[in-house]
Amino acid sequence: MKRLYIAAILFLACSCVALAETEAEILAKISQNGASTATIESHFAQRKHVKALRNDALSSGRFYYRKNDKICMAYDQPRGDLLLMNGDDFVMVVDGKRSAANAQSNPMLKQMRTLLTACVSGDFERLKTGRNTKISVAETEKNYVLTTVFDGSAKKYYANIVLTFDKGSLSLLVLRMNEANGNFTEYTFDHPVFNREIDAKIFDVNK
Repeated sequence: MKRLYIAAILFLACSCVALAETEAEILAKISQNGASTATIESHFAQRKHVKALRNDALSSGRFYYRKNDKICMAYDQPRGDLLLMNGDDFVMVVDGKRSAANAQSNPMLKQMRTLLTACVSGDFERLKTGRNTKISVAETEKNYVLTTVFDGSAKKYYANIVLTFDKGSLSLLVLRMNEANGNFTEYTFDHPVFNREIDAKIFDVNK
């Protein structure tokens, strides 16, 4: 009986080690894929949930990414809206009104830039905004699901981020940013094209 008990303990210990190694391997695999991806272009759908409102705000458009912190979300619905990040420079167009800001003078925008580019590129080290930030990995039949629970600076804005990656292509399918108050923003990406040249004008903050 004692031998069986010891064997069970050893089995559980080995299983935990294997699970940790598997998580590390998955994170490394997604990170390596992201490091080899220079550009991404895809369609996106956005869902903004605010607890105080009855209905979620839905929107959609084209998503563009280029290495070195360049992201553009050009909205078809509402048509003309825009979110553009190029390094520290932010440009937003909402209801025809254009505003510009610099991330160095706006901690919230700086955090948003870091998190968005880290999620898209698979640079998970940039998600670790505090000593106790934790990234866990779960699997479904077709997807890897990564949950980042924040510590440090990001905790002021987001409770956690949930990322869903396709197991085959390792592309990001869903990005959900959950706030501590129950609000969230969710982006769903489909029909991605990788490493195709993207017109530099798309990331021009002066256009």
